[in-house]
Amino acid sequence: MVSRSHSGHIRRIVTVSDAEGYSRLPYADQRDLQNHMADIQDQAAVNARLDRRQGIIQVTGDGDLTAWPPETNELNLISDYVRELAAEVDR
Repeated sequence: MVSRSHSGHIRRIVTVSDAEGYSRLPYADQRDLQNHMADIQDQAAVNARLDRRQGIIQVTGDGDLTAWPPETNELNLISDYVRELAAEVDR
């Protein structure tokens, strides 16, 4: 079910990530961190039964902005994804 506002616009939840200390890293380490951050977020989404790759992902260098698909289960995103993201970061 797609979430629409009263005006008919499609509603999406947006999440943002950022890596602390990114600009101090050498280029090769920055690239590795970008890839690792994407992997962490993708795995957290899978663990939370969400499909992040169906969203709109804008890479910002030291993080990204994800506009989740409109049909994303908000409760799963807010509770399960955040919990799984923390677990993936700890791993």
